[in-house]
Amino acid sequence: MNAKRALRMLPLLGALALPACDADRVTDPMDGATELSAEDLIALDVITDAGAVQAALDLIDVPVETAARHGQAWGMQSGTQENAQRARERFQEALQLLNQHDSVQAAVRAREARQLVVRAMVGARGGGAMAGLIDRAQGLADAVAREPAMYNHAYQLQAELGDLALRARQRFQFRDSTGAGECAVLAEQRHRQRQLSPAARPGGAEAAVELAFASVSLATSLVEANGTVDDAQTRLLAVAADYADAAQTAFDAGQDAWAVHLSDLTHWLTLEAVVWPDGVSPDEAAALLDLAETRYADATATTPTGTAADLLEWAGTLIDFGSSVADPTRPGAVGALWHAAVICTWIIG
Repeated sequence: MNAKRALRMLPLLGALALPACDADRVTDPMDGATELSAEDLIALDVITDAGAVQAALDLIDVPVETAARHGQAWGMQSGTQENAQRARERFQEALQLLNQHDSVQAAVRAREARQLVVRAMVGARGGGAMAGLIDRAQGLADAVAREPAMYNHAYQLQAELGDLALRARQRFQFRDSTGAGECAVLAEQRHRQRQLSPAARPGGAEAAVELAFASVSLATSLVEANGTVDDAQTRLLAVAADYADAAQTAFDAGQDAWAVHLSDLTHWLTLEAVVWPDGVSPDEAAALLDLAETRYADATATTPTGTAADLLEWAGTLIDFGSSVADPTRPGAVGALWHAAVICTWIIG
């Protein structure tokens, strides 16, 4: 991809303070219904799902560990690890409060937990992480539109995710980075909650993990071929590699759904390293389509069988979607093309 621009990270966001909240306690969840926003109602639903809670924590656990391992040279903000731990605790408190029929305070704790996730993300990865997370939220909505059979209540979910992505982008434009990130984190949770077995895709969890490593390899080769690898790209690729390792660990432990989720996060991080978060230009989108179509033709020429043939068919579906979207720079379109390029590269070997 000769048209790649060097990734330009957004300026580091300032400290993201948690707003105070003085909502009254209630004893019946329905008593506080009028005090809860649409986002709060979704939040109260997702905190009852362990996988959805973990989906939020997955956004920070690996990046924080990567940053901590690199030490002071990484420049992780003070308090980042503490924020990650507090986020985990806030989610637990939210569920406890909900079980005690205190829906308003449960929503407050869930909101604080998402804000702490945002703070930990920024602390570990820098302010540019928010732009990528917002793009991912839109990409998740597009993924539901592309494969509705993979989700419970797909059309309602698509609308919810699209709305959350829109709110996140609007808040980001008005410099409310915390609120923007909070919406995007909630979209991540809702998507994970409503997703049927992600391991049902071609090749299952084993292929998903192999594709995660292939994604890191392809992104690294493209970035290096561009001639200049900046510090932000180096860090994104390091985090992506750790996500792939985490996916392998989850798979080895028999946690297939979690392994696929971590593999999916690997794909988005590698895509960020190549084209985000400075935004995808039309030229970059065209170059990515060319890459996917070229690799698809090369993969087809190998006459794959079995799992590889099934994956090639899926790659064709992803290319059809990515090339048919009216706006070729739309996150969902770019994400589909990237995933297809990775699949075909893996098949070629």
